[in-house]
Amino acid sequence: NFNYKGGYIVLFRMTKDVWLKIDLLELLDNHTGALYFHEILVAFPQISLSTLQKKCHELQQEIKNCYLQEEVQLIIDRRNGIELIRETTTLQKIIERLITKELPYQISQKFIYEDLFNTEDLCHELGISLSQLRRKITGINRFINEYDLHITVSHQMKLFGSEKRRRSLLVSMLSLAHRQFSTINWIENSTFYLKQAAKIIDYLKLPSSYHYLETIAIISFVNEQAIKRSRKIIFQNDENVLLQAIRFPKKPYFLLQREKNDWVFLILTIYSMPFTTISLGIEESFKRSFRKNAIFLDWKILFQTYFSPLQTEQEDMLYQELLREYITIRLLKVNYIFSSTYTLSILKTLEISYQHYFQIFSDFWQDYAKLHPFFNLLHAQVNALLICENFVAWNHYLPQVTLFVDTHLMPTLEKWIASKIASSLSGKYHITFTQNQENADFIITTYHDTHFFKKEKIILVEPTFSANDLTIIEKRLDAFYQ
Repeated sequence: NFNYKGGYIVLFRMTKDVWLKIDLLELLDNHTGALYFHEILVAFPQISLSTLQKKCHELQQEIKNCYLQEEVQLIIDRRNGIELIRETTTLQKIIERLITKELPYQISQKFIYEDLFNTEDLCHELGISLSQLRRKITGINRFINEYDLHITVSHQMKLFGSEKRRRSLLVSMLSLAHRQFSTINWIENSTFYLKQAAKIIDYLKLPSSYHYLETIAIISFVNEQAIKRSRKIIFQNDENVLLQAIRFPKKPYFLLQREKNDWVFLILTIYSMPFTTISLGIEESFKRSFRKNAIFLDWKILFQTYFSPLQTEQEDMLYQELLREYITIRLLKVNYIFSSTYTLSILKTLEISYQHYFQIFSDFWQDYAKLHPFFNLLHAQVNALLICENFVAWNHYLPQVTLFVDTHLMPTLEKWIASKIASSLSGKYHITFTQNQENADFIITTYHDTHFFKKEKIILVEPTFSANDLTIIEKRLDAFYQ
C-alpha cells in the first residue's frame, strides 16, 4: 500500500516531527470535542506518551503564534483532554509555518534566487552546526541524485545538475508548502505572476479556476527567476527525439522574448497535471506505436484481470492518461499529482473506508510495477489509483447488505430510519431495502415479540433511533461480514 507521509519525508527530507504535528492537526480536526492522550496514542503507536505531550504543547505554541484566539485554539487540559477549536479559518497558516521552517524549504527558497551561497552564513541563519548541515544535505542528496541533481557543501553551497529537474523540484516544494501562490509572503510583486498566469490560462483556453491560476503562477515565478540568472534548460538527445514527436502551442506574444525550452517546460508542467484539459499535438505514428506499447497493453490487461472489462471510451481515456504520464516522466520525472499536504492524507482516509478496493488495487499495482519499474514512482501509483476509481467507483466492492425495516412507526418515519441507516453506513456497506423479510440479511425492528422473524436476523432499535442504535447496527454488520 501507499507509504503516505513517508513519501513526503523521502521526497523532501522533511523531519518526522513536522509530519507528526500535521497528522495530529488532522486527527484533532476530524474529531468533535476533546480527546485524551491515551486515545491519541492509539493512532500513533510509534511514539511515547511523553513525546506526544511535548509535541502537543509545541503545537499549541505554534498555533498561538499563527492565529488569533477566536480563529484557532489548541486547548490542553489534563482532566478534559485535548481539543482543537477552529472557528473562522482553515489550518493552512499553521501547516505552511511547519513546512517553511524546515531545511529543504529554506534551501529551496535560496536556490530559486541564487546559484550559490555562503555555508557559514546559512548555518548561522538556521542555528545549526556545519556537521548537522552536512548530515541533512546528505539525506537530501540521496533523493535528488535520482533527479540528476546534487548539492555540494564546502565554504559555499551549490546545486548542480539538470535545470529542468531543478525547476521541477522547486515548483514541487512551493506547491507542497503553499495552498496559494498569493500567500507566499517573501515573493515580491506576486501580482505580476498571477496576471501572467491569467494570461496563459486565457491563451491556452484552460478552465478559469484557482487551481490552474495558482499552479501556473508558481511555475511562471520559478521560470522567471531562472531566466533572470541565465540558467538554460537543455534536453538530452533521447529527450529531443521524443520532443520532435510533439507539437507544442506557439509562444504567446507576451512571452516572445523567452527561449523555446522555457515555454516547453511550462507547457509540460501543466500537461503533467492529472486529467489536465491541455492537449498536445502528438504525431500519429507515435500515438499508434504507444497503443501497441506494453506500458498501455499490460495496464489494460491487468486492470481487466483485477477490476472489470473496459469500455471503448474508458480505453481511450486510459490511453490518454498513460501517454501523458509517460511523456512527463520521461521529460520531467517529477509529477505534481501529490504536491499537496492533503492528497495523500485524503487517500489514507479513503483506504480505511474502502479496504477491499485498496487491496485489489495494491495487488494490481504490484504486478504492473514489476513489469514496468520505470513507472514505479509514488506519483505514478497515485495517478493509477485515480484512473482506476474513474472506471470503478470506491464503493464498488462494498459488501452488499439487504435490510427489512418493520416498526410500529408510520411509513414516513420508517423511511427516515432507512435513510439514516443508508447515509450513515454508506462508506462501509452497499445497503438496499426490501419489502420481503425472507430476502433480508437483517431485520430492523422495534418489536420485542418477534416470533415470526428469524432470531439471528433481528436487530432491535428504539423508535427514536438514536446514535447508539446506529452503532448497534454497524457492530452487527461488521461481525457478520468480517
